[in-house]
Amino acid sequence: MEKEKQRRYFEEVAKRDGELKAKKAAIEEEKNKIFEKLSQEQERRQAEKDYWENVRNDLYIEEGDKRERIKEIQEREKKQR
Repeated sequence: MEKEKQRRYFEEVAKRDGELKAKKAAIEEEKNKIFEKLSQEQERRQAEKDYWENVRNDLYIEEGDKRERIKEIQEREKKQR
């Protein structure tokens, strides 16, 4: 009788231990999914930031080129007068 109680007790402990491990694994998996989602979002934001930085740089260069061409045209017109 006592051995039967011990056996049931240890089976219950093993069952709870298995359930706890399964819950911990599920929590860990959920944490990994969240981390992956956050990482992807950060990568997307960085790519967008880089894109707009490149657009800004391109516009700055184009504006400089435009000013240079206008300056050259004005100097030619000045010489022709």
